[in-house]
Amino acid sequence: MQKEYLPYPFPARFTTPLAVTHVTIIPMDTDRLLVDQTLLIEGGRIVAMGPSSSFELPSGSTVIEGTGKYLMPGLADMHVHSSSPGDAVLFLVHGVTMVRNMAGTPFQLAFQHHVQQHNLPGPFMVTTGPLLEGAPPVLPTWKVVARSDEAEPIVHACVQRGYQQVKVYNLIQPEVLRALGRAAAALGVRVAGHCPDAMTFEEAIAAGMSCFEHLTGIWRGHLTAGLRQRPDQSNLALEVLQMTINHLDLDAIRRLAHQMAAEQVWNCPTLVALQWMHEAQQVGMAHPSIQPLLKYMPQMALRFWEWLDPSGYRGPSYPQWIDTLHARNLLFSRIVSVLHQEGAPLLIGTDTAVRFVIPGCSVHQELANFVAAGLHPFEALRCATSEAARFLAQEDEWGTVTEGKQANLLLLNKNPLVDIRAVSEVEAVLVNGFFLSRTDLDALLAHQERVASLQPPQSLPSMALGVAQGEGTIVAQGAWIEQTRGQETGRLIYRHRQFADGRWLIEEQYAFEKGDMFSIGGGQRWTRTLYLARDLTIRRATFLQEAFLGSEHTAITWLPSGMYRIRHIELDGHETTRTVSTPPLLPSGQLCATLIPLLLQMNGDTTEWQVLSIDPSEERILKMVAPAVSVASGERGERQQQVQIERPEGTMQQVYHLAADGHFLRMEEDGREFLLEEPPPTVDEQKGESVAL
Repeated sequence: MQKEYLPYPFPARFTTPLAVTHVTIIPMDTDRLLVDQTLLIEGGRIVAMGPSSSFELPSGSTVIEGTGKYLMPGLADMHVHSSSPGDAVLFLVHGVTMVRNMAGTPFQLAFQHHVQQHNLPGPFMVTTGPLLEGAPPVLPTWKVVARSDEAEPIVHACVQRGYQQVKVYNLIQPEVLRALGRAAAALGVRVAGHCPDAMTFEEAIAAGMSCFEHLTGIWRGHLTAGLRQRPDQSNLALEVLQMTINHLDLDAIRRLAHQMAAEQVWNCPTLVALQWMHEAQQVGMAHPSIQPLLKYMPQMALRFWEWLDPSGYRGPSYPQWIDTLHARNLLFSRIVSVLHQEGAPLLIGTDTAVRFVIPGCSVHQELANFVAAGLHPFEALRCATSEAARFLAQEDEWGTVTEGKQANLLLLNKNPLVDIRAVSEVEAVLVNGFFLSRTDLDALLAHQERVASLQPPQSLPSMALGVAQGEGTIVAQGAWIEQTRGQETGRLIYRHRQFADGRWLIEEQYAFEKGDMFSIGGGQRWTRTLYLARDLTIRRATFLQEAFLGSEHTAITWLPSGMYRIRHIELDGHETTRTVSTPPLLPSGQLCATLIPLLLQMNGDTTEWQVLSIDPSEERILKMVAPAVSVASGERGERQQQVQIERPEGTMQQVYHLAADGHFLRMEEDGREFLLEEPPPTVDEQKGESVAL
């Protein structure tokens, strides 16, 4: 792990036997208490437990006094999107020792490795593979599965890569889901996710789904009077919400629940996410259950929540829509009650970190939601402990307080079987061989508060290109500032050198911090070095991406046989080498941000290019188009040049603002822009001449 990116004060893993004495154990196998017990832990496992009166401690044991306290299994959040340095802290501080991540990347595989190697206390993590969606995908990290013959290779690749489940989304077509279900069943992995829009729960179960998230689509096929959601209506359309509230057939839901109980098909309702993620920004920020916790959330995440505020983009219709959504959410609580009454298995999950769903404490809120839906505290806690372990087929490893199982435990001040709110009064956490006392937990929270208060540029890692070495004339160098919706999110420094034979060396370093839940959180630093031909096509390039869990490396080499060799070492150490047969290509803006302004200066009559782009799991050859006519603007002869990059998920539009001499001023792209930072003129080390930036 990179210490520059993960400065959290975790204590050392304990190496001697640790005993919790005179404690009341809540074993979570049945609704019972074991009073005045002593429990012994070695190597992160429970090696013995029994009445304190007859328990003999090994010499050298560290003793934790448990008189008046309660010891229970650690909690599991079974629906998270975790990729920020502070997530682990907030999970552990609130007693969450296991999470199920629901849109996997190499980041989550690397996180699993670091926990298994005891570089981090936890939480333990299970992760699905990349989110699978019908065309078009929302993000490049999602995978398109548009045809049934694509399903088996994708599931095999997902499992071989190390992911533990398959996650499907709204636009997957029925025949594709059936193919995914067959492939997953053959490999013994679950298909979980959203019930696809074109299917009912019953149809999705028959196709192979065994866990549904958010109750998404549960109304389809279960409305009275033959009502149906039209294909062109979104799940959150006002008409669909009203139709669900007024015409849901709860008897049909009960029959579905009975089937799910018989077939052991699971639901992870995430009621807390449904309650909060669509609230107006000012409402969520001021709510007494949320406001005291906001200081632990990164500033970039809070910005992202503000940008997603539906009260802004829904306009005057928002008040009616949000009132209707609240009523729909109350109905969903009744559905959870019906599912429980019929014995359909349930999981506690929160969908953190969607808007106002804060890691860790949102599990406590969801437990309270389950109790409000009619579950007894023990029944709700089972959904976050022993039932979660059973769902993952790990019931022999954790989920109850039992000899031989992992010692992932919470020490509480009060009994949560009497009042579910007691689960939030965490006195200590034992996980993965670490003991986190209340003092340790408070120190972690204080540190998280300090880290979360920072924002770019203070939250960014350091940057430096170093002194230019070797041949070549520096023809341009400088710095850009990245802004997203008017607020700084990153910085880029660059240097362009040209050799006597016309070849180019382009060096860039880009430091940034993102706030959305599908990106790695915290400050990151990308370093790019590209050797280009006279026509700016790639001959050799190296890329280093550094974040808090480590680094990724990519090397691109043009081979005389007429192809690129691309070697990639991902964040978890996984190596791949692939080739792309193609004529020489320009680098995309993703590989070289400062190339396009240089290209526009040199373009002549050329307005269309082929560029190489490297996405998380594949290389793509994209078409980039710049209209021949640019638009003049400003009093100093500035001009605008539009650039279009045609990607599978849609055409990306960029607008470059160039000075009269063709030099870069700024670039705009869908709420994001790079601005030229104006430094003083620099001196060319080769000739001692001032050069323009």
